[in-house]
Amino acid sequence: MNDKKQDIKQADTYINNPAIENREFALQKRLRQCSPSLHKNYLEASTGACMMLDRYRTVFPQYTDHSSLHCLNIMNLAGQLVGDCLLQMNGSELYVLLTGILFHDLGMGISKADFESLAPVLCGELYPAKGREAELIREFHQEFSALLVEKYSDIFEIRKEYVFPVMQAVRGHRKTDLWDENAFPFRFK
Repeated sequence: MNDKKQDIKQADTYINNPAIENREFALQKRLRQCSPSLHKNYLEASTGACMMLDRYRTVFPQYTDHSSLHCLNIMNLAGQLVGDCLLQMNGSELYVLLTGILFHDLGMGISKADFESLAPVLCGELYPAKGREAELIREFHQEFSALLVEKYSDIFEIRKEYVFPVMQAVRGHRKTDLWDENAFPFRFK
């Protein structure tokens, strides 16, 4: 079975599991209730993100899943972790959380052109990396992800006031000091 068919089968099995049906996509459902316009922005961003995410296999065929299916799993896990606190979250918080989850591995599917433009600054002395591109992408994928969010925020229709919080959510999934108040202020402006 090829990877695409396997992903579809896994998604179908996951989505149609009656044991988790009640909590399924709780974050997305709550965002739609709290802020229909942010929910629309999130759905529009999802389309482009899925195409970029699914490119990771060309660079990392041997790695674990970092596709759009992986993001669905993380979103549902996050919904379970949030649990009853979900009703206390506002539309902005839900949007940043969901969009951060959606884009957290975007750097794993970075295009060659984007890699070549972002890597010299991001990777410093480690670049140029003839033959080591995949290693650098893996090591710095959270930063590539954040920079891609910034670069393509207009295409993904991420409102200006949410670009920095989403970038920080993306960075925060790996190698981050979450107590750094400069990087993660108590309240985003």
